[in-house]
Amino acid sequence: MPHRDASLLVATSHGLWVLRGDPADSGTLQWVSRDVGIVSAHAWTKVGDSVAFLSWNGLYLVGAGGEGLKDLSGDRLPEELSDIDPLNYTVMMGYRHSEDGIDLYRDWE
Repeated sequence: MPHRDASLLVATSHGLWVLRGDPADSGTLQWVSRDVGIVSAHAWTKVGDSVAFLSWNGLYLVGAGGEGLKDLSGDRLPEELSDIDPLNYTVMMGYRHSEDGIDLYRDWE
Protein backbone atom coordinates (compact mmCIF):
# COMPACT_ATOMS: atom_id res chain seq x y z
CA MET A 1 0.00 0.00 0.00
CA PRO A 2 2.17 2.88 -1.24
CA HIS A 3 1.88 6.46 0.00
CA ARG A 4 3.62 9.07 -2.09
CA ASP A 5 7.39 8.56 -2.04
CA ALA A 6 7.59 8.60 1.75
CA SER A 7 6.33 5.21 2.90
CA LEU A 8 4.94 1.82 1.97
CA LEU A 9 2.63 -0.20 4.21
CA VAL A 10 3.46 -3.90 3.92
CA ALA A 11 1.03 -6.51 5.24
CA THR A 12 0.71 -10.24 5.66
CA SER A 13 -2.39 -11.99 6.89
CA HIS A 14 -1.37 -11.38 10.52
CA GLY A 15 1.19 -8.57 10.49
CA LEU A 16 1.67 -4.97 9.38
CA TRP A 17 4.90 -3.02 8.77
CA VAL A 18 5.85 0.34 7.32
CA LEU A 19 8.83 0.80 5.02
CA ARG A 20 10.14 4.36 5.07
CA GLY A 21 12.56 5.75 2.55
CA ASP A 22 14.64 3.86 0.02
CA PRO A 23 15.42 0.31 1.23
CA ALA A 24 18.64 0.36 -0.81
CA ASP A 25 19.79 3.59 0.86
CA SER A 26 19.22 3.62 4.65
CA GLY A 27 15.46 3.03 4.48
CA THR A 28 13.82 1.51 7.56
CA LEU A 29 11.30 -1.28 8.11
CA GLN A 30 9.26 -0.94 11.30
CA TRP A 31 6.56 -3.13 12.89
CA VAL A 32 3.13 -1.52 13.13
CA SER A 33 1.33 -4.63 14.45
CA ARG A 34 2.24 -8.25 15.03
CA ASP A 35 -1.44 -9.20 15.40
CA VAL A 36 -3.32 -7.25 12.71
CA GLY A 37 -2.85 -7.97 9.01
CA ILE A 38 -4.92 -7.88 5.83
CA VAL A 39 -7.21 -10.62 4.50
CA SER A 40 -6.21 -10.22 0.83
CA ALA A 41 -4.25 -8.05 -1.59
CA HIS A 42 -7.19 -5.80 -2.60
CA ALA A 43 -8.87 -5.48 0.82
CA TRP A 44 -7.70 -1.88 1.38
CA THR A 45 -8.38 1.67 0.25
CA LYS A 46 -6.86 5.10 0.82
CA VAL A 47 -8.85 7.54 2.93
CA GLY A 48 -7.01 10.84 2.71
CA ASP A 49 -3.61 10.31 4.35
CA SER A 50 -4.77 7.05 5.94
CA VAL A 51 -5.45 3.52 4.76
CA ALA A 52 -8.54 1.49 5.65
CA PHE A 53 -8.26 -2.29 5.37
CA LEU A 54 -10.09 -5.47 6.29
CA SER A 55 -8.28 -7.66 8.80
CA TRP A 56 -9.28 -11.02 10.23
CA ASN A 57 -10.18 -9.00 13.34
CA GLY A 58 -12.34 -6.37 11.60
CA LEU A 59 -12.08 -3.11 9.71
CA TYR A 60 -9.04 -0.96 10.58
CA LEU A 61 -7.68 2.49 9.79
CA VAL A 62 -3.99 3.38 9.96
CA GLY A 63 -2.01 6.44 8.97
CA ALA A 64 -0.17 5.96 5.69
CA GLY A 65 3.08 6.28 7.66
CA GLY A 66 2.04 3.47 10.03
CA GLU A 67 0.81 5.66 12.86
CA GLY A 68 -2.48 5.48 14.79
CA LEU A 69 -3.75 1.95 14.05
CA LYS A 70 -7.45 2.03 14.98
CA ASP A 71 -10.18 -0.62 15.01
CA LEU A 72 -13.19 0.89 13.21
CA SER A 73 -15.63 -2.00 13.39
CA GLY A 74 -15.23 -3.34 16.91
CA ASP A 75 -17.58 -6.30 17.23
CA ARG A 76 -19.95 -5.01 14.50
CA LEU A 77 -18.40 -6.77 11.48
CA PRO A 78 -21.10 -8.48 9.36
CA GLU A 79 -20.98 -12.28 9.33
CA GLU A 80 -20.35 -12.25 5.55
CA LEU A 81 -17.03 -10.50 6.16
CA SER A 82 -15.88 -12.70 9.05
CA ASP A 83 -13.56 -15.66 8.44
CA ILE A 84 -13.37 -15.07 4.68
CA ASP A 85 -11.57 -17.78 2.75
CA PRO A 86 -9.22 -15.85 0.41
CA LEU A 87 -9.03 -18.87 -1.90
CA ASN A 88 -12.77 -18.69 -2.62
CA TYR A 89 -13.49 -14.98 -2.24
CA THR A 90 -11.93 -11.71 -3.32
CA VAL A 91 -12.41 -8.74 -1.01
CA MET A 92 -12.15 -5.26 -2.50
CA MET A 93 -12.60 -1.87 -0.93
CA GLY A 94 -13.23 1.66 -2.11
CA TYR A 95 -13.72 5.08 -0.57
CA ARG A 96 -16.70 7.29 -1.53
CA HIS A 97 -15.60 10.90 -1.10
CA SER A 98 -19.12 12.30 -1.62
CA GLU A 99 -20.49 10.37 1.36
CA ASP A 100 -17.27 9.95 3.34
CA GLY A 101 -17.86 6.21 3.39
CA ILE A 102 -15.96 2.99 2.84
CA ASP A 103 -17.42 0.33 0.55
CA LEU A 104 -16.53 -3.34 1.04
CA TYR A 105 -17.14 -5.92 -1.66
CA ARG A 106 -16.87 -9.68 -1.43
CA ASP A 107 -16.82 -11.54 -4.73
CA TRP A 108 -16.61 -15.21 -5.72
CA GLU A 109 -13.22 -16.18 -7.19
